[in-house]
Amino acid sequence: MNKFWRVSVGSLLATTAVAASVAGAQAVDEEKLHPAIPLLDESGANVLKSGKPYSPRTTCGQCHDYESITHSFHIEQGRDETDDDFGKRIGLPQLVGPGYFGGYNCMGSNNPDQLAKKDNASADDFADKGAAGWIQRCEGCHSGGGWMEKDRQGRRYDEVDPDTVKPFDGDYYNRGTDSNNQPADASVVSQWDWKKSGVVENDCLMCHIDQGRLQVFDERLNVEDGPDGYDLWRTLRRYKFIDNGFFRYNATAMMEYLNIRHPDGVNKDVNLVTVAKKNITVEEGHRGTDVDYELDLDNNGNPKLTWN
Repeated sequence: MNKFWRVSVGSLLATTAVAASVAGAQAVDEEKLHPAIPLLDESGANVLKSGKPYSPRTTCGQCHDYESITHSFHIEQGRDETDDDFGKRIGLPQLVGPGYFGGYNCMGSNNPDQLAKKDNASADDFADKGAAGWIQRCEGCHSGGGWMEKDRQGRRYDEVDPDTVKPFDGDYYNRGTDSNNQPADASVVSQWDWKKSGVVENDCLMCHIDQGRLQVFDERLNVEDGPDGYDLWRTLRRYKFIDNGFFRYNATAMMEYLNIRHPDGVNKDVNLVTVAKKNITVEEGHRGTDVDYELDLDNNGNPKLTWN
């Protein structure tokens, strides 16, 4: 009888704790109007003046400890624990780290590729992907920062002088792309141009906005049974920006589809930026209507942005 009573009390306390935590979570999850802040580019200039993509590091980092947040294992995925000899110690010499960056723990079990070691004697020794190729392979699930921003020595990729890079360095070379970051045969191993691509800073809003607020503002993309704002945001971020080597634009994708209307703020449906597009096509697909387009680039080969 006493044992049964203790279990019952324990169950009651557990139920109460769960109920309290759910109530607390609901209170925390209530929408709050963020204080007005300027969106800044990588240099710290207001994007309304520069016309460049916004930088979460300089924008969110005005108040939040961006460096500490992006140093969590959730974001680093073992980058800061990598070692070319890591795998040898556990009988798996192809692995270079304990986390997803160089290890075996893709949640979807859908990535058979191996990350190149830091030091490689030749193209033949270079594994499937360098750091840039790993980003293009895995950007669909990872928000950026950590291994998508810094090399295995903790340096931001685009701040390293490319002339000082050792040949076939796994952080600065990539398989399957040429020296202009364009697709090439899998036999090609070339130095990645990080100055051109920029890095993938952590897109804070991937976790900190209600994704139900994503909607289509460009009427050319708003077609019956077509992709919604969420799908179009993912397409822009992943397939148009990152897959085409425009890494520094990744976080700006959210701003095209996020409706910032709020009863205590902006009183109309509006987004923050429009990305120029051309050659838009609408076709019937097996899951509904497919919409595709090309990015309209400026004279420097970068996506054109119009900030509102």
